[in-house]
Amino acid sequence: MSFEYFFHLNYFNTYFEIPFLPPTTYCEEKDNLTFVYNDQDLEIPDSCNSKSVSIEANLKKVSIFYKGLAYFEISKNGKEIRVKELFKKNSRALFISKFLNHVIPFSLYQNKKLMIHGSGVSKNGKGVLFIGASGSGKSSLSASLKDFKVIAEDSVIANFENKNCYVSTGFPLVKLTTEVAKALNYKKSESIQLPGDRLSRSYYPIKNFSTEKVLIDKCYILEWGDKFDIKKIEPKNFLANFLFSTYSSIPVNSCKVSSEILHRYASQFLSSVKTYKLNRSKENLFSNNEELIKHFSLP
Repeated sequence: MSFEYFFHLNYFNTYFEIPFLPPTTYCEEKDNLTFVYNDQDLEIPDSCNSKSVSIEANLKKVSIFYKGLAYFEISKNGKEIRVKELFKKNSRALFISKFLNHVIPFSLYQNKKLMIHGSGVSKNGKGVLFIGASGSGKSSLSASLKDFKVIAEDSVIANFENKNCYVSTGFPLVKLTTEVAKALNYKKSESIQLPGDRLSRSYYPIKNFSTEKVLIDKCYILEWGDKFDIKKIEPKNFLANFLFSTYSSIPVNSCKVSSEILHRYASQFLSSVKTYKLNRSKENLFSNNEELIKHFSLP
């Protein structure tokens, strides 16, 4: 038995069910379809055994290892994903989370798509992105902007048309800590627990989720600081953060073609999106949201 889902402009035919995502109808567009197989005979490289997480990625093969959870191999231009399950029953939700948030973006990278590790919101078809290091508050900031639609909470697929940058949505879930979810009035009864999540987060369903293609006007690099501050950032300084926030070859620059593709995407992004650095205080997480919203509307 197989299940089919559609997100990030791609169909995924999986051997396992993703209970919190709506299935879609069978797709005959083979160019837009990725198959996910269970392959318990996959051999895990010896180099992985001493690590809790190991990722090696290039345009021919991507291998992703999570100790005690699963080993994934991606090939055929991202159109085939093989999985060796290593998890116990109570870790299935975490397994699906890793599959959605990490494995799928790497499969689309291998298909030479621009996948950005970030979150964002939109209104009337126009949006902003938030990028930054893990734990910088990308998901929670997006979830806190109640008058906007959430584009995605972890990764977006971007493309360029007529010198504009557009992103398409992922799936209607957001990962939040218990404290942030409570502050934003998310119901604990609707949460999907992720035992083993590095930041002790759970999934929560997004009610105000965007389902349309969104034109990106601005991009903010999130950093923690002593006070709220927004500054224009120069392309040279933004570039390093952008490259760090995209899915590409690992080790970095180990695949020449990947690097060329990524730098071309970075040039297109910088020429079509206004870029800023956003500092926030952890003591006043969302108290400056109105000021941030005003900045969204500036030319």
